Amino acid sequence: MTTPAANRLSDFAGSVASPRERGRALRRGSACGLVAAVGSCFIGWAHAAEPCAELAPTDPLRIAHARLNDRTAADVGATAMSLLPSREDAAGRACAHYLLGSVAFFESVLGGPERAREAVRHLATAQSLAPGPMAERRPRKRLENAWKRIGVAGSGWDPGRGTVPVRWTLPVGASTLAWAPDCGDTPCDAASSGFIEVPLYAGATERVLTTPLGGTRARVTTPCGQTEVEVQITGAGQAVALPTPACIARLEVAVEGGDAAPRAYDADGRPLADLTRVDVARGPLWVAAPEHRPRAVVLPATGGTVSVRLDPCRIRLEPTGAAAGARVEPSVVTPGDEPTVVRLLRAGYAVTETEVSVPIDRRATHCAPDWAPGPHGAFTLPDFDDLGPWPVEAALARPVRVTVRGGSTQSISTFVVGGVVSSAESLALVPGEYAWSVADVHGAVADGALLVPECLEATCPEVSLDLAPVAPPADLDPYRGSTVLTGAGAVLTLGGLLAGWAAIRSQTRIDDYTNKRAEGESVASLEQTRDERVRLANALVGLGGAALVGGVTWLWLEPGPGETR
Repeated sequence: MTTPAANRLSDFAGSVASPRERGRALRRGSACGLVAAVGSCFIGWAHAAEPCAELAPTDPLRIAHARLNDRTAADVGATAMSLLPSREDAAGRACAHYLLGSVAFFESVLGGPERAREAVRHLATAQSLAPGPMAERRPRKRLENAWKRIGVAGSGWDPGRGTVPVRWTLPVGASTLAWAPDCGDTPCDAASSGFIEVPLYAGATERVLTTPLGGTRARVTTPCGQTEVEVQITGAGQAVALPTPACIARLEVAVEGGDAAPRAYDADGRPLADLTRVDVARGPLWVAAPEHRPRAVVLPATGGTVSVRLDPCRIRLEPTGAAAGARVEPSVVTPGDEPTVVRLLRAGYAVTETEVSVPIDRRATHCAPDWAPGPHGAFTLPDFDDLGPWPVEAALARPVRVTVRGGSTQSISTFVVGGVVSSAESLALVPGEYAWSVADVHGAVADGALLVPECLEATCPEVSLDLAPVAPPADLDPYRGSTVLTGAGAVLTLGGLLAGWAAIRSQTRIDDYTNKRAEGESVASLEQTRDERVRLANALVGLGGAALVGGVTWLWLEPGPGETR
């Protein structure tokens, strides 16, 4: 318990010291009050009057309370939020709610009514758990100022007239809350006996509203019915849970790609035992299943069947290395032992297929079989189900259009590119320089080099290869007509020349003739032989010369190997 003097010191230490205040402290004869006014004395005593005073000095909440100010509020709030679910003692829960309410109170200066409502909710909860410490000046003023910052019309708080803040717990979807004083056996006039409509905070399930002290009749209306009860309001911070008709929802969870059992958690992170009968007053739910992406579900205010589908956790794929800049389809895969065939697409390149196997340990923590949301639903589902994108590497090839001069690719019998037998109809090469050779079905051949450039633009020029196979030199056929005719002409001409030489010899004998006895032959016989040889020579030379000229002309006009005329 604290003394009035301690209360006054706490009030004095909680304000900014001014010369006038220091003078008042001196006039009151309180030296320690003067020291407290300059911020260096009894700070621990002043804080001890607050709801965390009953905790041990080593308690984490008590340590967090010592750090509570507008500069470390976020850190203190995170500590209180993490410790609240594990605290079963009233003092610990009161301290945690007080810390959370104080943090929201600091933030309500800039955060507006929403943070002020949060401050009121936590501070009023702390008041119901620890009414004595919350009656001290600093906690009480924080609660009153937070209430004023909400700005709800007609919700004045006047303890002097018996109007105090009361925590009313309402079901989701409650449309109205009304109350009236309970007059008992004393007749009430019309103005005081009617139910009074009170504005509610949109979307909340617990509301702190000013309520008259004493007996009160309350009525709440929901889409599932209406309830009226009599309650006794005894003080500020009292918690009233209305036994309103519950709206029941049925969860139908479909787990895609597996037979894992689904499970659900309420807004406080507590598991639900029965998914077929869920009170919508529990608020938003988390639905999860092992190795699947959890889903946040908002139950309809009127209940009914709610269908939920859980998708398997997916891992993003990111092309890297030579495949950087390509588009991968599909862009996400399911981790596991079975490989997945994906396609890499990039402008100017052929479609490339590759297998991807992503290990299970690449999944994010929310895909783990034992995942559960944090206390009070303190969990934000990340955008992706992985610890980071899985790299995909592959060599991308550019398509090459092959044309054959004077023919088609069907006429190619052998096509070798870079030492590898390839298809001229579907040629695709990784950027680089390649030696090639080709042969067609007629024996024509060709070779050369091909440069396949890399493409970094959105549109790329076509890579083409023009083939012009040339027939190799063929052996001369000795039995061709031109050769035979030329040979025959040469032989006949030679025979004619020999016959002419023999005729000349015969003429020489005639010129040197002496007598028949000496020559053994008559002159007439020699002349006849000469004439026969001359006729033969003329015939052979004429016929052979004609054949020789024709054969040579034929040979000249006939196309050579690899030539067409």
